[in-house]
Amino acid sequence: MTIRAEKNEPQPTNRFRQRIAGGALRGLATYLTLIAAVSMFPASLPAAEKGAPGKKPVMIFLLSGQSNMTGRGDLGDLNKPAAEQKATLVRYIKAPENVDKYKGLYSGPNTPRSDWTAREDVFITMGAGKDAVHGGLRPGYGGFRNKGFGPELGIGHVLGERYEETVLLVKVAFGANNLAVNFRPPSSGGQLGDKYPLVVEALRDAIARLPEIVPGYDKSQGYKIAGFFWNQGEHDADAKFAPEYEANLANLIKDLRKEFDAPDMRAV
Repeated sequence: MTIRAEKNEPQPTNRFRQRIAGGALRGLATYLTLIAAVSMFPASLPAAEKGAPGKKPVMIFLLSGQSNMTGRGDLGDLNKPAAEQKATLVRYIKAPENVDKYKGLYSGPNTPRSDWTAREDVFITMGAGKDAVHGGLRPGYGGFRNKGFGPELGIGHVLGERYEETVLLVKVAFGANNLAVNFRPPSSGGQLGDKYPLVVEALRDAIARLPEIVPGYDKSQGYKIAGFFWNQGEHDADAKFAPEYEANLANLIKDLRKEFDAPDMRAV
């Protein structure tokens, strides 16, 4: 599957409101399209990879990139009329044609009063060390000050339905960063990108904190780094960086596989 990233074209300042609303809608469309790529992942692991008897390994997926991966989706307010909330997730999921399909997002068994449902089989962590935040997958792991959503929401729900194993999303993304410099992987030569070590650190930190992030986890069940979702590219779209993008992206995938001894890690 080929995924085209939406490019936000500059708008006149007197159309600021229209630009924000349009950007949110394009972002939602991008996120909904991206999750279709999950079909490339196997529905379950071969028996030989399932770890200790009676235990299934946690399936770990790394999510990284620039602003489209950090997320720009606006949640809206579940307690206000959806029809009045343009370009929000609430407006979309409470539309008459969608309400039955998506009501589990805010009315499931693990839902605080007047809030969003958190999954009990899919978890997410962002950041590393004392700055890390984690929990069951729900809206609120993207957008401005983590009050919105990004592609992790759709990806996580699709993966959760696909796998019997517990799923963990490790999200580490940085807006306005390029692959040629900021994320530059070791195999591309030159100076290592400042964001590459942060991606590695976040994933290593998540693995070390699995007992804290995933309730009931023990080392006997193990884990598998199953996939890597990359949503980035606009900041390499110039004459200087574009010619090496293909090689840099291939190197990034190759180096992450080597870094974590995960030769079968799929990449989207």
